[in-house]
Order: sequence, then C-alpha cells, then structure tokens
Amino acid sequence: AADAELAKTRERLCALREAVRQSEDRCRALEEGRQSVGSAGENLQSELQRIFAETERARAENDETLAAGEELQRRLRAAEPALEAARRRARELQEGLEDADAEASRAKHRKESLMREVSQCREKMRGLRRRHA
Repeated sequence: AADAELAKTRERLCALREAVRQSEDRCRALEEGRQSVGSAGENLQSELQRIFAETERARAENDETLAAGEELQRRLRAAEPALEAARRRARELQEGLEDADAEASRAKHRKESLMREVSQCREKMRGLRRRHA
C-alpha cells in the first residue's frame, strides 16, 4: 500500500513538474509576447508622433499658402483700379493714334493734290513763257 501511495505521489509529482514546466513555457511565451507588443506599441507611438509632426508641418504649410493667396488677392484688388486706368489710357492713345493716322493720310492726299496743282501751274507758266517769248 505504501508502494502504491509512493507511486501515486511520484505520478502526481511528475504531473506537477510537467504542469510547472508548461506554466513556465507559457510565462516565457507571454513575456515574449508582451515584449513584442511593447515594441510594437513603441513603434506605433513613434509612428503616431511622426505622423502628428507631419500633419502639423502640412497644416503650417497650408496656412502659409492660404496667407500668400490672400495677400495676392489683396494686391490684385489694389492693382485693379490702376490696371483699368491703364486700359482706359491705352484706348485713348489708340484712338488718338488712329485720329493722327487719319489726319496724316488726309495731309498726304492734300500734299499730293497740291503738288499736282503746282506741277500743272508750272506747265502753264512754261507754256505762257514760250508763247510770249
């Protein structure tokens, strides 16, 4: 009976040792998993910080771009009256040039007409000189 009790106790001891070994294996696996999760968590945290910094940089760049666009709009609105005045002045100058061209053309025609008349008068004078000479 004592041998049977001893055999049972040894079996229980072996089973307990196996259970302890399995528990230790599970603990090691859990520790490795915890370290892996911790490492992944740290990686995710650093990635999150990098993304946040990138977002802030993009936001600042966007704000600068908006401010530059608003400044360009303001400058454009400020330049519009001067541009309109320049366009009006260009139209006036164009009209003045067209008037001057028309006047020059009329003057050229008058000059040509007068030159023909002078030429005709000279011919008449020559003819009169020949007749009276």
